[in-house]
Amino acid sequence: MINKTITIFTLFISGLIYSQVKITVHGNIEAKENINDTISFIPGLFLDDKYYENQFLSIPIIKNEFHLNLSINYPQMYVVGLNSEKNSGKLRFDCCFIDNTTTLISLDSNFRIKKSNGNTNKEFLNRFIPYIFKDKKEIFIFTILMKV
Repeated sequence: MINKTITIFTLFISGLIYSQVKITVHGNIEAKENINDTISFIPGLFLDDKYYENQFLSIPIIKNEFHLNLSINYPQMYVVGLNSEKNSGKLRFDCCFIDNTTTLISLDSNFRIKKSNGNTNKEFLNRFIPYIFKDKKEIFIFTILMKV
């Protein structure tokens, strides 16, 4: 009886610890005109889709705002794109990490990521990028990809 109780308790606790976290990310576009479009979050540039819990996210933008609801276990990098630009020949490389601390993603009037407040994204921009590219004079590929 005690072994069954311990097993059930252990399963319950591990379920709580390892369950997916549901998050809501508020998004906005800082533009003077009203933007009504669809924003897509596409798996990052360098990883296979199999590493993504949410492989493709597509959310309507209504009057410059969007709300992303998803379940997430670990940080994931996404590239941002707009439906209206699909056939325009524009290729966007703006990317951001979304993790369970992300609550806000803000885009400027050119639809470039201005802010993403998740801890992983902050660490990527403020610690990883400066560390990896310390003492480099020119970083062509990363300048294009990440606005260094």
